Amino acid sequence: MTDYKITLSPDLEINSADFVTAWNDTCQEVAKARLETSTAVDYDPLLAGVAAVFISGIAVGMTTNALYDVVKQVVLKQAPVQKLLEKRGWQKNTEVIEIKTIQQADGTPLLVVVLKEN
Repeated sequence: MTDYKITLSPDLEINSADFVTAWNDTCQEVAKARLETSTAVDYDPLLAGVAAVFISGIAVGMTTNALYDVVKQVVLKQAPVQKLLEKRGWQKNTEVIEIKTIQQADGTPLLVVVLKEN
């Protein structure tokens, strides 16, 4: 089993608690999500203090790309993201979401979810 931390860029306008609820409602068979204090300050000081989502118990056989796809799908289903994409005139598909991986000191990967620059 593998654990990940996910930090959602403030640009996405997603409440981390809403992401956790959406994840647990639709992806609990993949892994369980919960909120945790952010450690994203190494990535971006603006994310300091932002609640991180901790995903625990991901099966070892699940590829990183498959996990990224699941995360992107949950993000795209969030109403604030749909409104933001509509406002910008962007397609509502996973191509507009980017995930950057940062290996943390404790070995846990931090996935930083952002909108791609257009």
